[in-house]
This record gives sequence, structure tokens and C-alpha cells, in this order.
Amino acid sequence: MFICPNCKMKYEGEGGFCEECGTKLEEISFCPQCGGEKAPDENLCKKCAAAAVAAAEAKEEIATIADTEKGKKKSLKWLALGGVAAAALLLVVAVVIAVVLLVGGKGDKSNNYGIYLKDRELYYTDYSEEGGKQLTAQFISASNNIADEGLAESKYTINSLMSVTSNGNRMFYPDEIDDSGAYTVYYRDLNKKRAEPVVAVENVAAYTINEDGSEMLYIKSKNRTLCYSNFKEEQEIAKDVEIVYTYNGVEKIIYKTYDGSLFLWYKGGESRKIASECEVSNAVGSVNWELNTVYYTKGNSLYRWKEEDNSTVKIGDDILRIICIYTTGEMYFVREQENTVSLMDYVYDDMAEYDAELEEPEEPQYPQKPIYPKLSNFKSMERYLAAVKEYPIKLEEYRFKLKEYNGKLAKYNKAYEEYEQKLFRDGIRESLKETIISEKTYSLCYFDGTKETVLTDELDNYSVRCSYNNAKAVFATEKKVNADKINFMELTNEQAIFEFQQKLNETVRENYAVSGGKVSEITAENATGFRVSTYGEYIAYIEDVTGENVGDLYMVTFEGDELGKAELVDKDVYGGNIGWTQTDRIAYYKNISTGSVFIGDYYIEGKLIAKDIVSNSMFRGDEVYYYTNWNEAKGCGTLNVYINNGDGNYMTFELADAVYEYGFTSDGGVRYLCNRNADNNCGELYVYNNGETVKVDDNVMLIIDPRNYTTRTIR
Repeated sequence: MFICPNCKMKYEGEGGFCEECGTKLEEISFCPQCGGEKAPDENLCKKCAAAAVAAAEAKEEIATIADTEKGKKKSLKWLALGGVAAAALLLVVAVVIAVVLLVGGKGDKSNNYGIYLKDRELYYTDYSEEGGKQLTAQFISASNNIADEGLAESKYTINSLMSVTSNGNRMFYPDEIDDSGAYTVYYRDLNKKRAEPVVAVENVAAYTINEDGSEMLYIKSKNRTLCYSNFKEEQEIAKDVEIVYTYNGVEKIIYKTYDGSLFLWYKGGESRKIASECEVSNAVGSVNWELNTVYYTKGNSLYRWKEEDNSTVKIGDDILRIICIYTTGEMYFVREQENTVSLMDYVYDDMAEYDAELEEPEEPQYPQKPIYPKLSNFKSMERYLAAVKEYPIKLEEYRFKLKEYNGKLAKYNKAYEEYEQKLFRDGIRESLKETIISEKTYSLCYFDGTKETVLTDELDNYSVRCSYNNAKAVFATEKKVNADKINFMELTNEQAIFEFQQKLNETVRENYAVSGGKVSEITAENATGFRVSTYGEYIAYIEDVTGENVGDLYMVTFEGDELGKAELVDKDVYGGNIGWTQTDRIAYYKNISTGSVFIGDYYIEGKLIAKDIVSNSMFRGDEVYYYTNWNEAKGCGTLNVYINNGDGNYMTFELADAVYEYGFTSDGGVRYLCNRNADNNCGELYVYNNGETVKVDDNVMLIIDPRNYTTRTIR
């Protein structure tokens, strides 16, 4: 699953760009302690902020148990077993213990539960036995004619409608969802076996709860009225509410109304207006988790509001999107400029002055040839004889003028030929001026919390890859190869103009790393696949790339704000799927085959994990879960786990066959759907934990993942 780091929209399937704001999607990671989702900009999930400490403790305990097992081996020497058989038995015992400890995890079993969809109704299970408790009576209202196929594709929508208290004792869920999307919210006390469902509120469009489920915030579907309730009394907060950002349940919220007004509200207090005629839920707006800083747009400008001093600061204008905002107040963002120019703007007119002086030449007049006199045209013989006598003189004058005319005509023809060439050039000029080029250029900018620094004005849009924990990133520029203007006389025909236009589009790509506002060029030849590690310590890329996007994998370490020396990790690596484990170990594929399903050999830091796996593996700490033996027609495969066996070494084993969906339980187990029925698209739900597999139910359509944290956005 992927999440937009900007607007938090979630998507299943392949990554790409957010349909709502255009930001590059990032793959959701999972907390190594509880298996729950965590936001890309968080080190740990909200549920267990001490996950890293717990992981360290678990590792230490495993080492202790491993030492204990060594002691047990010595005490077993008296058994009457052959040396080889005894060694084999002890190896099996050690492996089983490692699997039980590491796969089982050390999560809180009291908070271990699952929700699934069966027969178009929601069911609850604590994974302890087969069969679940039916929650809903009519999950989809009779007025809503959504088909099974549509329901099966609504997993993440259904997820957003579920809430569970942090202790797992009370679950809130929708029932009677009508064709408008409105529903009734019920809750059940899960620790009371015979507890009946209780109606919390009806005709709801969205809601959230506090930590123990004793209070709610919700938007009524009618008039989009935002309300608070403690199940004893209801308080109306505002009408026409578009979106609500919550923190720690219902203690504090920021909400926006459809007229663009933005408000801050504390429980028990009045709403305080932050801004008007603004936008938050777009590629530029952002609200931090604690709701004490809001970035919003008004007109074409970006502003930052801080609660601590109720201050509003203008950051900049014409910002296309925010790449990432850090807890330090730093951010990277992209500014777009659109330039409309004519093709003539790229031309140096070396004939302009010459043609400006050329005027259309005046054509010389052809001389009149004298006509020999006729007697009938004269009234007297005397006049006639005088005309005859004068005729040779006029004929001579005509011959002189004709010679003079021929000279002028030659000059005129030459001048007019030049003038015609000028007219032709004027036609080219007009055509070049009428050829309008609309160019968009992008600038990558860094904001340190106070001032802006432009890192480049030639950004390759969407090339930015950043760490969501530290202000470090990589990006590429596209610089025009033919930046100099061309001489006008080189554009002699349509072919020359066409070739000129093609050259204008030629660019050279250069790659850079940035730490804060310091930019360093990455001098790698024919490189691609640039990635920054989760915590911003490393940069990885593929160099010497072939046509199949395969090359040598290099890694560079950030040494403060400077880049260290590139180190070769592996050869013949596919550049399209470079990633990082949750512990910042580099993971990648080799020997890939692309089709409708991506399959390849999977490596972590140079070590082969498995061959021919499907590229939708999931991490939990340093554990890797992945499919092999993929059946493309049935969309399923064998689910495997790559796991630390407790002494720093890793092992791989198969969990189940014919699996088509899987995830993690809160106590360290793995739940999965397998053996899908092609007729109803339903399968068998199992959970694996502590070395045991329990079948939960048959004919399960969807596994639902209700959220047990109370910081969320409701729409």
C-alpha cells in the first residue's frame, strides 16, 4: 500500500503520483514492534513509541535464551542418541525456539484483534479460535445496491470507517451504510462477551474517537455539521465543515469550512479563526501531527500559522507543491514558472539590419520607340519631309535610351531578386513569431524556517526523492543543450526549422544531493534509480545502466552536509525497485522479469534473500515477508518470511501456500487469506503466531485493519 506524504491519501497497487495533489507516493512502512502502519515522516508509530527500545530488549533476550539453549545442549549429552541424530535434534529445537520467539513477537495480546468481512457483514476475532463474532446486522443498507465486486474493492474505505480504543476494549464501526455514504456508528465493549451493540450516532459522514472511546467528534451527513459528544450531551461546533484534522482524539482539532475558513478548536472552548478564503487539503497545504503549525494557501501565496504565538508568516508565491515538511520547520517545495515565447525568441536575426534597409525597387520605364512618319498624318508636304528628316535623330535617341534601360533593368532585376529574398525571409520571420512555445520550468526551493533558498531553476519535475526524517534529498536537473541562439540564416527551409525545434528540446541530465540548503553534484555516469535512505544517512543509485535499467548499485554516505565516496554494493542490479528496510538496510532486485507481475531475485546489502519473488514484499523491522511460486492466473503464491534466528544470522521458511493477502497482528503474528474461491472471491482466514496456525473463518471477503490511534483526518 502507498500513501501520499502530502495529503495522506492512501492507494493500493503500484506506486506513482497522488491523484489528488500530484505528489510522489511513498510506500507505507510498518512499526517493527506492533506491525501497525506508521506515517512516512515518523520513526515510530503512534501506538508504540518505544518500539526501538523493545526491539533492542527482544534481541538481548533472544541472545540470553540462545545461551540458555547452549547450556541445555550440554545437559542432554547423557541421552542415548547417536552423535549425528542428537546434533540434528538440537538444531531443530534451536530453530523452533528462534521461530517461536521472533515470529511470535512480544506484542500485547490484550490488544490483539481482527476485523473481516464475510457474507457482506463485519466480524470480530481475537484470533484465539475458529469463528468470529458478527458485529453488524446490515452493514450495507438495502438502499445501497453496491455489488460484491465493488465491496471487495472498498477495503481502504471500510478501514477508514473503523476505530478501536488504544487498549482494544471498545470498537466503533459503521452499519447501515446507505447509497449516499451516510451510516450509523455503533460500538461494542469487546472485553464483555455478552455486550450488545450500542448506537453512538446516526446519519454520520465521518467521525473519530478519543483514546478510551468515551468521546466522539463526528460530521453529520446533513449540512455537514461538526459535533462533539460524550454520549451524555452533544455540542454543535460548526456547519458546512469540509475537513477536520484531529490530534489525540477530540482534545484539539483544526477544521475548515466550505467557504475556506480555517479554525482551531479545543474541547470545552470556542472556535478560533486562523484564516479565511484559504486552502489546506491540496499539494501545498499541510497540517502537522500536533496541529500547532498549519501551512495553507490563499490566492497564489503560501502561509504558515503557528499556534504558540498565533503568528502568520508568508512563505512565498506561486508554489506548485510541497515535497516535505520537517519537524524543524524546514521544507522543500517546488515552484512552477510558465513562459510563453515564440520560436523567434531563440533566433539571432543576423539579417535584420540588412533587410530593414531593403525597399521594393522601382521598375524602369521602357523607352518609346519612334514611328516612321506617314504622309497621311501630316497636313503639308513640308511638315512631312521635316518629320522624315528628324526620324533618324529620334531613332538614335531611342537606341541610346534602350541601352540605358537595359542597364537599369539588369540592376532592377538584381535588386528585385534581393527584395524577393527579403520577402521570403520576412515570411520565415512571421512563421517563427507565430510558432508559440509554452514552456514550464520548475525550481526546487529550500525553506529553513525563516528564509528561502533556490536550489535550482532547472528541476526535472518529480525527480525529488527525500528522507522524511531529516532534510536531505536527491534531485535531477534538465539543462538545455542548445542554450545559444541560432543564426537566422541557418533556417533556410522547413526541414531546417523542424530540426531546430527538435534541438531545442534536447537536454542534459545532472544529478545532485542536497542537505538542508547545501547542494552537491553526484558525479555518476549514466545513473538512475536515485533513493535516499529512511533516516537520510545514505544515497543509493544505479550506474552504467543498460537498456534494461540494470547496472551497478552504489551507495554514498552523508558525512554531515557533505557527500562521502561512492561505494559499490552489487552489480547487475535492477534500478526500478531500490528500497530500504525499516532499519536502513538497502534492498533491491536482480534477474528480474517484467510482465503483468514483477518477479525477481531479492537481495539485502549484497545477500540473496530469495529467488523469483513477487515485488510486493513487506518489512517488519528486519523481517521480510514475500511471495514465491506465484500463480499469476489465481493471483496467489507461497508466503515466506526471512527472519533473524536470534544470533545475528538469518533464516527463511514458508508460512503458507495459495496466499493472496496478508498482514500483521498487533502481537507479532501474521494473518493471511488463502485458497481463494474464484466464484465469490472469498477465501480462508488464518493467523500464524508463536509457531501455531489457527484457522479463523471461511468465506472471508476482506481483512479489515481498524485503526487504534486517534490522530486522523476526517472528511
